Amino acid sequence: MQQSRGVSPRCSHLLVALCAVVVAVAGVLAIAAPAWADPSSTTVPVEPTRPGPEGRHGPTRVVYPTVEEARGRARDPHQAGQASGRGLLEYGGGVDGIGVTTGSPRVYVVFWGSQWGTSSTGADGYVHLSGDPQGIAPRVQALLAGLGTNGETWSGVMTQYCEGVSTGATSCPANSAHVGYPTGGALAGVWVDGSAAAPNQASGHQLALEAIAAAAHFGNTSAAANRNAQYVVVSPTHTHPDGFNTRAGQFCAYHDYNGDSTLTGGAAVSPYGDVAFTNLPYVTDLGASCGASFVNAGATGVLDGVTIVEGHEYAETITDQNPAGGWTDQVGYEAADKCAWIGGTGPQAAQDVAFSTGSFAMQSTFANDSNSCAISHPIVTTVVGNDFAVSVSPASATVAQGTSTTPITVATQVTSGAAQTVGLSLGALPAGVTATLTPSSVTAGGSAQLTLTAASNAATGAAQVTVTGTGAAATHSTPLTLTVTPANDFSIAMAPTSVSAAQGSSTQSTAQLSVTAGAAQNVNLSVSGQPAGMTATFATNPVTSSGSSVLGITVGSATAPGTYTLTITGTGTSATHTAQVAVGVTTVGGVGIVNGGFETGNLSGWTVSGTASVVSPGHTGNFAARAGSTTPTNGDSTIVQSFTAPSGTHNLSLWYAVHCPGTVRNDWATVTLLDTTTNRSQSLLPHTCTNGGAWTQIRTPVTAGHRYTLTLLSHDDNQAATPTYTLYDDVLTS
Repeated sequence: MQQSRGVSPRCSHLLVALCAVVVAVAGVLAIAAPAWADPSSTTVPVEPTRPGPEGRHGPTRVVYPTVEEARGRARDPHQAGQASGRGLLEYGGGVDGIGVTTGSPRVYVVFWGSQWGTSSTGADGYVHLSGDPQGIAPRVQALLAGLGTNGETWSGVMTQYCEGVSTGATSCPANSAHVGYPTGGALAGVWVDGSAAAPNQASGHQLALEAIAAAAHFGNTSAAANRNAQYVVVSPTHTHPDGFNTRAGQFCAYHDYNGDSTLTGGAAVSPYGDVAFTNLPYVTDLGASCGASFVNAGATGVLDGVTIVEGHEYAETITDQNPAGGWTDQVGYEAADKCAWIGGTGPQAAQDVAFSTGSFAMQSTFANDSNSCAISHPIVTTVVGNDFAVSVSPASATVAQGTSTTPITVATQVTSGAAQTVGLSLGALPAGVTATLTPSSVTAGGSAQLTLTAASNAATGAAQVTVTGTGAAATHSTPLTLTVTPANDFSIAMAPTSVSAAQGSSTQSTAQLSVTAGAAQNVNLSVSGQPAGMTATFATNPVTSSGSSVLGITVGSATAPGTYTLTITGTGTSATHTAQVAVGVTTVGGVGIVNGGFETGNLSGWTVSGTASVVSPGHTGNFAARAGSTTPTNGDSTIVQSFTAPSGTHNLSLWYAVHCPGTVRNDWATVTLLDTTTNRSQSLLPHTCTNGGAWTQIRTPVTAGHRYTLTLLSHDDNQAATPTYTLYDDVLTS
């Protein structure tokens, strides 16, 4: 039975007590009980209605009477052993591209809930369960294992149906994709899921989730693996899955798929493609209302309803896998609905069918080609014609805004018959994405190259692009997952940002790159601004935008002393950025100031007293020296270095920034330079107390070859309200 056909049918209170009514309830083989079997439910009965015959094209469903009620209705076709519903079955066009089961059907049985008790393997080779008083479990397994064996042609009835035909079609061409025959048996696996108790009244959503869990359990974790699979979720006795055996839920079973939004509780998301499932309650809980002894009398017939009902849902699943995209008639009846509960001894009546695993009570199924219910039919196989398949490699691609994918191969393969010309096309693309497909048509067996380009403002995120191949005899599609990411970008910085070297020597700084958006990319590094005689070379070039490269700087003996700014340019595939490094060139004959930019991150080369540290940021680069602190200190804090002015040197320069919230009487900064060669001292910065924090430069002449001592000082009177400190940076001779 399918799962989306309008309002629910109702039986009058009198008929609930006197009759059993088979109804097509949202994909449900629904049978109103002659007596309400389980008084534990609190569901309230509703007033009766008698739905009309408009299931496929209107909002109502169609009642299927039991044998008892059918005999009291002269015009019901079951009285003459004929089919119910209206007209032939028609193809529904498929749901999510799925109409019928085209491969050999694979049925996985799930005994859901710890109520099933302990399991064991019986002498028959099937799973037996201690919580299965009627022995339903081995009977269901034997039935499914027997399908497609012993030369049985009960399954042949369904093989006349197909997909790939126009919506509304009532017959199938020989070369269309027909329903598969379960050669060698349909039973593919059995799982006793005793991890927890099954709900007393599971919703359709919960049943779908259990089927999805079964798909994972059996390793069917792709849409392809589930294309010809179905999962029979069998609930334990005295439970009421989706209302079974309650006042408002007098049905025997139904089939559906996880994506049906009308499931009670809503659709269930599957990461494994669409999952077809059957809600198979413990049908013997409803006794004769669900077919007990319908074919065989006495104890032999206790499980008749189990095999009739499961056979019914199996037949409908393979002919309408994602309801109602498969085969239904004008009022919504599926193939088995039209032949439900036909009794008697006629050729269309329910009867025992022999499989290699035993004899089972089975109902007939509607055959369009004879316009009648049939218990047997020759097996129809697909006549092989010219056909092909289409695929993409890779099946997923990532592209950043403003870039293009590497070429994606769209391949075609001849799957049957001869090669044909296949036109290639694409479905909807994400906003801002364009495509180039070369060539746009191929001979089956050939391939084309697809390039997708994302504009700088293309919509980001993942989307599915459909690649379609259209031939003279068939059309096939394959999905391509495209992810558009923000434009790839990066940053570049030099560390340290200030270096020095004497003529004829070398120094180095490191280019450090980081990804700021998107993915890493290759970046070509270049240098400009070198004076005559200076060379600068990167150890690694190009470098990834998440890496680094050391810049080696060699100063020639004839390079003029001074400070030069080198510009480092990083050029990536999607962006270009620059950074700078200052190179101080000194003359031979003196070492000059050491670590004058403090880019070592410490005070190496300097002598410290009081409180002093390295802080970030500096005047240039990453660091500066700080004499004093942001908290009160007591007395002088000094940073001192003695050096020899290199030959060719004429000046000493430095930058300072005073932070003094008090008065110059109590707090101050000073800078003094002592020429120890001449024993002459000069105050480069007299007592100063300002609180603007602005950087200011000091520049004074020096004599090459003279020895000097430079003292950078901050004085604080240790008052809590006026902590004083001074920043110093870029101390350099030139």
